[in-house]
Amino acid sequence: MSSSTKDGSATSKEELAKHIQHLYAKINTLEGAAKKGGGGDGHAAKIKAPKPEPYEGGRDNVQTFLTQMSAYLHVNEALFSKEAEKVMCAGGMLRGKAAEWFEPTLRD
Repeated sequence: MSSSTKDGSATSKEELAKHIQHLYAKINTLEGAAKKGGGGDGHAAKIKAPKPEPYEGGRDNVQTFLTQMSAYLHVNEALFSKEAEKVMCAGGMLRGKAAEWFEPTLRD
């Protein structure tokens, strides 16, 4: 018994089985690449985000700093697996009044 494809041509069970095996192989390749963080060619996708501009403590640029910091931590999540590491990274970007406010945290 053979089935028909979209264009009406007959397909044997053997051809269907080969096609299914081929699709399974592609799925396995893609799943392996996804686990590695890559695009299917074995190379990991690398996105670089610049470090945020240092934050001095002013109200006018706090949202910009938070957005830049969030993007930086997200792109570099492998470097900052623990919340304390993220806090220390953000603390390192503080200057002026903001750094003075954060300084007691470093002593704790």
